[in-house]
Amino acid sequence: MIIENFPQLVERIIAHQISREKNDENGIEYYVKWLGLPYAESTWEAEHLISHRFHNKIEAYNLRLNNENLPDKHSKVCLEFVIA
Repeated sequence: MIIENFPQLVERIIAHQISREKNDENGIEYYVKWLGLPYAESTWEAEHLISHRFHNKIEAYNLRLNNENLPDKHSKVCLEFVIA
């Protein structure tokens, strides 16, 4: 049962990737930050294992990913310094 596999709650989804498991062709894995645990304890979890219970967290991740207001890796950084 999914609840037994994941007694922790998902705080947020950090990233995603195509599954590297040979028996899970074209499956997606999500890098999960667990509530109450440090980022160092984040884990890759198969979509089919977490999507039912944590669908809202996956939706929030996809919204962040597709948000046009977020800079991408090619954005130039502009630093402004205020001298008082």
